[in-house]
Amino acid sequence: MKKKYVILLFIAIVSNLQGQNSESKIDSIFKKCFEKEIEKRNEDLIDLYGPKVKDITNDSNLLQLFEKFLIDEKLLLDNNQENYIELFRNIRSNKTQNKILEKFLVKFDFDPYEYFYPFLSLHCYGYVERLNLIDVNNWRYQVILEYNYYEADGKDIDNHLIKSLSLVPKKEFEKIYYRQLFLNEIYFRLYVRTYK
Repeated sequence: MKKKYVILLFIAIVSNLQGQNSESKIDSIFKKCFEKEIEKRNEDLIDLYGPKVKDITNDSNLLQLFEKFLIDEKLLLDNNQENYIELFRNIRSNKTQNKILEKFLVKFDFDPYEYFYPFLSLHCYGYVERLNLIDVNNWRYQVILEYNYYEADGKDIDNHLIKSLSLVPKKEFEKIYYRQLFLNEIYFRLYVRTYK
């Protein structure tokens, strides 16, 4: 009996370690995909607007600059999920200034709208899914499934978006590459409010 218990314990530990290794492998592949995507977006901006963009994109990516702007403007208190959810709710209920994005764009001599296009953010989620690294039980799959409901539904869209955001584990949300989808969505919504 004791031997069976030890064997079961060993199997459970090994399975847990394999799961952790699998998650770190997926995370690593997702991060590399994100970095390549940012590099491509930076190159596209340079092709579109010329070398003036290079100084901005060399130091940091625009996602980080945009998130810092949101924090500096007190639209976000910090980069946790609860603050993102609150910002989405504030945008929906018109509690944000209509032209707030202009303050961000003044820093640049170009419009980085294409950089923040929300659908580009889905690429890395689809990439790890196509590699068969995630299945329907993986949180990344669930995030995109819910986000697709948001895109397709046409009604109750904010609840789908907030649910999608809430599906990202708190620890993973600390990583910019998992916040990217939602930063792009914030930019898009503020852009529409500024230029509609």
